[in-house]
Amino acid sequence: SKLSVHTNAHALARYSALVQECEMVPIVEPEVLMDGEHSAEECYEKTSEVIKKCFEELILQRVDLKGIILKPNMILAGNKSKNKISNDEVAKLTLKCLKNSSSSSGSISIAILSHIPTELSTCLKQSLSHLTNGTIFHNIHHHFE
Repeated sequence: SKLSVHTNAHALARYSALVQECEMVPIVEPEVLMDGEHSAEECYEKTSEVIKKCFEELILQRVDLKGIILKPNMILAGNKSKNKISNDEVAKLTLKCLKNSSSSSGSISIAILSHIPTELSTCLKQSLSHLTNGTIFHNIHHHFE
């Protein structure tokens, strides 16, 4: 619901502001759960909405966006969906969502931490190498197991 998106975004922003006041780096995790029968397109739309709202709240709380680590979910169909998408499409949609939903006011760090198949890991790594050339993202750290 819109109320839960707003409430969680506000809580993440307050947490981030407090962490930065203590001279530490907050990990901002506006994650959308993968449970259900939803499509990848629905995941993309909801994840975009959640990330945009988080950045609105981070800015309202005067969080230094260069001093956060964003830890988003990947764009996937729900775990019960019959309409799965390819690994390449997961990588492309995830990176498109991050680029279009994140603040354009400077560079941010992004952490993608997932237990994912090797094929998807390879697609993401290739897409990440293209993404880091000339975009708003300064550092993208990825840990694949």
